[in-house]
Amino acid sequence: MLKETDQELVFRTSIDDISPILKENGYVGLSVNGILSAFEGKPASSQHIIQSFFQIDIKRLESYQHEQLKKGIRVQSKDEYLSLINFYKIYQLQQRPLSIKQPFFSMVK
Repeated sequence: MLKETDQELVFRTSIDDISPILKENGYVGLSVNGILSAFEGKPASSQHIIQSFFQIDIKRLESYQHEQLKKGIRVQSKDEYLSLINFYKIYQLQQRPLSIKQPFFSMVK
């Protein structure tokens, strides 16, 4: 319960599921810069990105996988959604770790 007064009780409930928008018209696909994203509508006709995940190394994809992602893959359940995201993690473009070089200082007294 979030709030209680003499005239009102306010409750909050959490549902472990994808949003109703995704269930109704959700697609997983690629944004223009190759980032795996969830869209409201097909990626080619919608610029309404609901959530972005990571950049895909498109060169590693099979041609049919790239085409599927450009068109968008329909998702209607949390299991489908998570399965797609987890599957495409293996194609995530790895960012190179930053190399921090600290200068060598010597103090002579």
